[in-house]
Amino acid sequence: MRATLAHQSRYFVQAGLVLLPTLLLVAAVRMAAASSIIGVSPPDTLAGSPDLLLTITASDFDTASVTVAWNGVALEAGVVDSTTLTATVPAPYLASAGTAAITLSDTVNGPSQPFTFTIENPVPVIDIVLPDTSVAGAPLTVTLIGSGFVSDTQVALGAVPFAVIKQTTTTLSVIGPSDTFTTPGVYALTVSNTGPGGGSTSVPFTITPGLPASLAMRAEPGSLSTDGVSRSAVTVTVADRYGNAVSAGTPVTLSVTCSGVCAIVPHFGLTGPDGSYSGGLTSTLRSVTQTITSTIRVSALVSPAATAQGFVTNALVIAGFFTPRRAHLPMALYRYPPLNNHTLCTALFLNPPATFDQAPDNTFNVYRFRAGSASYDITMRNYPVTATGSLLLRRITADGCSATGTMSVEPVTNTVIAPQTPFVWPVRGQLVAGAEYVLIVYTFTGVSANEYTLTVTPRAVLAGAPGAASHSRLQPMTFTPRHVAELAAIGVVVQASEQTPPTQAPDGPQLR
Repeated sequence: MRATLAHQSRYFVQAGLVLLPTLLLVAAVRMAAASSIIGVSPPDTLAGSPDLLLTITASDFDTASVTVAWNGVALEAGVVDSTTLTATVPAPYLASAGTAAITLSDTVNGPSQPFTFTIENPVPVIDIVLPDTSVAGAPLTVTLIGSGFVSDTQVALGAVPFAVIKQTTTTLSVIGPSDTFTTPGVYALTVSNTGPGGGSTSVPFTITPGLPASLAMRAEPGSLSTDGVSRSAVTVTVADRYGNAVSAGTPVTLSVTCSGVCAIVPHFGLTGPDGSYSGGLTSTLRSVTQTITSTIRVSALVSPAATAQGFVTNALVIAGFFTPRRAHLPMALYRYPPLNNHTLCTALFLNPPATFDQAPDNTFNVYRFRAGSASYDITMRNYPVTATGSLLLRRITADGCSATGTMSVEPVTNTVIAPQTPFVWPVRGQLVAGAEYVLIVYTFTGVSANEYTLTVTPRAVLAGAPGAASHSRLQPMTFTPRHVAELAAIGVVVQASEQTPPTQAPDGPQLR
């Protein structure tokens, strides 16, 4: 029994020694036979790719029954040889970025360990932006043409995200919120793809100012001396409805209400980079004898504009003034021809003693002064020998020029201008100190562009001066019906005692 047991024991031990290597060998054979994916080519691809053919390198697979799966879903596959397979991944499986598990399986060895395949987002490329500029505050709809656009591509202008309204792999249409980009400038238009892979690309997008909506105006200095040389710079700044300076090149037209006194030069121009335009308000009246205080209105107009009328306008008002020089020396000559002093209400102001030049190119040249003395000498030089005229002195009794455009005067005296030079008209004791008078040069025949020189001087200044002998040649005059009508046209009423009797000649100076 012992022997038997010992034999059996030896048998089992022997058998065990025999069986144990056999079991180990079988296990080893089974482990070595499990299939394994060594590599996949390509190992990754871009999202949005078309159908993709994979080449799989593997070992220990059953060529007769092997299959290839993508996240557990069988792919169309083929065996090339004992170490190589091919499989096709349909495009829908590659639409979005992410990872997928590729496995092999056969009836002999079962499934392999998974191989991780990566689908990466591309870096987007922007080739064309339509449009690549917009106006401040306007709705923004932009089309981008390029490549690498995927289902989750994001678009932003600056830090503001845009909504994608239409998309392909090469085209994106996006829309941004209105009234968001109200400040002109260059912004980054950015297209981004998230990971894996991905990245972003930016191009410049320009916001320009809107159409003109307001004008600001200033004048420096804020007043104008009507001396024929002074200048005030009028600057117009044009802004859109958000207060941004408009684009350079916006046309501006300036106009003024100061005819005969000033002008705007130039009156038309284009705004600069800061949205402003400047014109020169320039004095055009050159008279050392005239006192003017006036309101000058400067208007600016811009068109087209962001208004219902299609234009925008504004105006400013500045003071225009000139006070004549107070330091005239007797007989001093100032050659600044006055303009348009042809009626009582456009008379040029004198501050005697005053001397100036003017042409008798109008029937009437009218001068106004305040008497500081009862007696004056009025001297005329170079009055054209081809002209016939007279000097009339009238006292102002009512000045309604500023309110009604009329003035009332009463006669003081008058005389015919003699054809000699100098011609001196002495007016003695007929003026009242402090009262205002008009002196009228009345040229009723032979108006001319040749200038005469007229001097008005208080008699005290010229006491004992040469030339008094010429006083004896003065000729008082009376007025014909024609003269009466012409004088009435400028507001001068001729008294009956000054009119020519009907029996006398109709025209020309008349001796009393």
